[in-house]
Amino acid sequence: MSIKGKILSVISFVCLAVALFMVGVWAVTETDFKVSGNIEYVVPIPTEADYPYLTFSFSDEEAEAVSLMSTRSTTPLTASVVDCSTDASVVTEAVVPEKIKHNDKVYIVTTIAGGSSSTGAFYNCTNLTSIELPQTVTIIESYAFAGTGLTSIEIPNSVTSIGGFAFHNCKGLTSIEIPNSVTSIGSSAFYNCRGLASVTIGSGVTSIGSYAFTYCSGLTSIIVDENNTIYDSRDNCNAIIETSSNTLIQGFSKTIIPASVTSIGNYAFYDCSGLTSMTIGSGVTRIGTYAFKNCTSLASVTIGSGVTSIVSNAFNGCSALTTVVIDSSTVASGLTTTTAQGRLIYYATKVYVKSGLSVGSYLSNTANFTVGTSDKTGYVLYNKV
Repeated sequence: MSIKGKILSVISFVCLAVALFMVGVWAVTETDFKVSGNIEYVVPIPTEADYPYLTFSFSDEEAEAVSLMSTRSTTPLTASVVDCSTDASVVTEAVVPEKIKHNDKVYIVTTIAGGSSSTGAFYNCTNLTSIELPQTVTIIESYAFAGTGLTSIEIPNSVTSIGGFAFHNCKGLTSIEIPNSVTSIGSSAFYNCRGLASVTIGSGVTSIGSYAFTYCSGLTSIIVDENNTIYDSRDNCNAIIETSSNTLIQGFSKTIIPASVTSIGNYAFYDCSGLTSMTIGSGVTRIGTYAFKNCTSLASVTIGSGVTSIVSNAFNGCSALTTVVIDSSTVASGLTTTTAQGRLIYYATKVYVKSGLSVGSYLSNTANFTVGTSDKTGYVLYNKV
């Protein structure tokens, strides 16, 4: 072959290689592979037009534009769902894609955006009852689904973080399963989810923010994965316990406090309207502030002998709490006013104190309580005047 012929052959080969490369690039950006059983098939990557009810933001929008070919060798571009339809009332079901094509580039959808009540992606989409999230989503930000009409949601095993107030006021949710991939649940994440009946928390959760399940008055079952090293629900207690401190941080109407628990955390049973009675064992030494606040159906409580501290307002708003049994000498002697010991006897009509214990001046004052005939062996009965 002549030199000219060889040169032409090389040029042809280079052109073919470039063409094949470009075909490969376009294949990456225009289609994707899916597997169903043993069958692999190609599907087109959707564009924004395929999801008219969603608004996206893109990771490089404020950076220098990345060329089509350079995306093969750079960090994958990511997208966030930042808003629902402008007419939120029309959206009842939603599907979030794994990838989205925008300006001839492909983005992986990794975030359901939030930040505040006005910027949550699906905030106040009151008629949204179901949503499908892809396995590419890693973050559900604050207020992302707050105020929606969701009745159920499957959180993908790719999610690592659930932001504060993320599902706030989702009163239609009946159950939630936090996968093992999640490491943090933000403050008030499920606040006021009054229809929530059961919760499962995965092994990876290392942080649960304050009030995460406050006002979830319908909760009857909560299970923490046995492989979780930070939290547990030992002895089938139906509660969340911080393992290292033996502090019960979240309880519900069906909670039975294990003997190994030493502290009832702040707000632990806050607004648990289904709670009717509670026995606090001798192992507990502290009952935190507002621990039983607004438990309006709580009619009787037993305070174990080990309790040495009941923080102010622990029983504030427990308007049905008429019967109190006290085994603790510290608590009995501390009943010096109607609001003492966390308002323990504020509404009480019968107070049983273990025989031999000294009582505070408010309880011993015959203008407030008189000693009656006890129907409980080993206890002195004080009846409210």
